[in-house]
Amino acid sequence: FDPDASRVKSELGSVLKEVKRRFSTEPIRHLKWYGYEKGIMLWSWKMVVGAGEHWVYPVTDSPYFHNPLFTTSSQVMKILHWPLVLLGLLGTLIAWIPRYTQEYSKDQIFFIRGLSLFLMYYTAVHILSFAIPRYTIPIRPLLYTMAFVPMIHFKVLMQKKWKDRKSVV
Repeated sequence: FDPDASRVKSELGSVLKEVKRRFSTEPIRHLKWYGYEKGIMLWSWKMVVGAGEHWVYPVTDSPYFHNPLFTTSSQVMKILHWPLVLLGLLGTLIAWIPRYTQEYSKDQIFFIRGLSLFLMYYTAVHILSFAIPRYTIPIRPLLYTMAFVPMIHFKVLMQKKWKDRKSVV
């Protein structure tokens, strides 16, 4: 919570002035905050502003309260969330390294780079503005999709290694 938020956010000039002031008074703290802490908060599973869990607004009933399939899927996603976020981040970066994308067709490269650009832009905008996890809920499937990029690359590497190993024998 920032008690000066309403005053500061009234216009872009005041926002930039306030950010500059904060960086000049506490540069290390704000480098950490903007460098990675806001990104961690943005992509977190924990609902910072909202009703919690899957909900932005309070709900009276949901299959997530009583249906074993839904409760199990929720628990599994909680466990998989951070590994998928980290793999998605890695995939977002790998998309731009030609030696890692040489196995893909031009259309596939276009797709993963477009998705990568969108995710980088979305993250940057929210890090510079208001980084709360509920804003990532609709696009998490896109980040989770990017998690497949390093997994596919690893699979291709293992297949090549296995093929080279078989040809030696």
